[in-house]
Amino acid sequence: MIFKGSFSKIIVKIGILSLVQIIFIIIIFSILTSIQSQQTLLGNTINIAGKNRFLTLNVLYEVLEYINMKSLTNNGNSSFSLIKSAGHS
Repeated sequence: MIFKGSFSKIIVKIGILSLVQIIFIIIIFSILTSIQSQQTLLGNTINIAGKNRFLTLNVLYEVLEYINMKSLTNNGNSSFSLIKSAGHS
């Protein structure tokens, strides 16, 4: 009879310890999930910033190309006019 009472107390203590461990595991899993979510958001932000930089450089390249083509066209027209007038300004 003495062993039966102490055995049930041990079982209760083991059950409580197991329950505490399960709660800790759930809490740790929740914290890790939260951290992973924040890292994903940070990664998406960095990705968006990279895309913005890439698109800005593309726009800059296209604008410079347009300006160069425009200046070549204007120079070509003035050169053509100069040839047409036989060098007389």
